[in-house]
Amino acid sequence: MVGKNIDAALKMLGMSLDDFEQDDGDKEVWPENWPAVQLFSRMSTQWRCGQNGVIGLDYNVIFSWMDIEDWGIEVKRDVFSSLQVIEKSALENINED
Repeated sequence: MVGKNIDAALKMLGMSLDDFEQDDGDKEVWPENWPAVQLFSRMSTQWRCGQNGVIGLDYNVIFSWMDIEDWGIEVKRDVFSSLQVIEKSALENINED
C-alpha cells in the first residue's frame, strides 16, 4: 500500500521511482541544495564517534564555520535542515553493517 501512495505522490509531481535509480555515475544537485552539499563536503572530517561507531556530525563546528562565513540566520536554518537530511542518509549507509 505504501508503494502505491509513493507512486501517486511522485506522479503528481511529474516524477516516478525510476527518477531515483542509483548508479555509479554523476548526480545532479538542485541549486537550492547545493549549499548543503558543499557544507557537507567541507565538514567531512567533523564526524563524532562513540563506542559503537559514527553517531553524527559535530554541529558546534558546523555553526562556527557558518558564523565565520557570516551566514544569516535564515540561510543557516535552511542549509542546516538540508544538511541533516544528508547526514541521516550518510549515517544509514555508514552504519549499514
